[in-house]
Amino acid sequence: MKQRLISAAVALLVLAAVLFLADTIVLNTAIALLSAAAVYEVLRAAGCMKPRAMGLLCVAAAFGIPFLSCGAGEIGLTAAAFAYSFGMMIILLVCFDTLRVEKLGFAFFVSIMVPVAMSVIVCFRDKYADQGTGVFYILLLFVGAFMTDTGAYIGGRLFGKRKLAPKISPNKTIGGAVSGIVTCLISMPLYCLIYSLISAGAGAPVTVDYLRVMIISPVAALMAIAGDLSASLIKRQCGVKDFGSIMPGHGGVMDRFDSVLFVAPTLLIYTHFLPLI
Repeated sequence: MKQRLISAAVALLVLAAVLFLADTIVLNTAIALLSAAAVYEVLRAAGCMKPRAMGLLCVAAAFGIPFLSCGAGEIGLTAAAFAYSFGMMIILLVCFDTLRVEKLGFAFFVSIMVPVAMSVIVCFRDKYADQGTGVFYILLLFVGAFMTDTGAYIGGRLFGKRKLAPKISPNKTIGGAVSGIVTCLISMPLYCLIYSLISAGAGAPVTVDYLRVMIISPVAALMAIAGDLSASLIKRQCGVKDFGSIMPGHGGVMDRFDSVLFVAPTLLIYTHFLPLI
């Protein structure tokens, strides 16, 4: 527990520094590094870092995608997608005798899905740049994802008896999942209240639609649990306990951000039609 708290404290300090510079390329770079690290961890666990050319190309793509959201345009996105797909096919043609198409397909899927989901953080900044509420939404998605994780972890230890998905993750319980959902239901509106009070104190009052926040909160919690279970399934099939060890007490980057992968796009889509501020 002590290691988890220390790692969490360090991560919060880094997050604060990045968000302070959120209007710059620092945010893109931070998301790019996290995406590349997460993709590397998953591909390494699945034995997909070989052939080396494929592994390096996948990690490079994961690093590059968070920068494409900065006005790349249709031509830029099309060119990048074609170059990456073409490069992967060339690797398959060259290494056809040792590289199975299923392995390449998994590597391709992970190297697209992870950075695209993580890049939603950059999308929030760009989408709400004129309103100045991008950081509000970025922090909200982290609150939804991480507080669900925290609630599930504590609730599982206190009330966990019945297994949630024993064949996928034996340590996850129904009690933990319910605790995670309840924690998220409390944390997201509470965060919005604190944000509105701070904004009012700073002379920039905002009006939060708490009904919409309450509606999305349980959905965000379920998405966080789904992301966690999805990562656990991959780890189970790969025969590893954690994807990495970069964050003592938490595991690797993917272990920490797996719940964010489904929460971020869900929140972006929801707030596009039903803004919270």
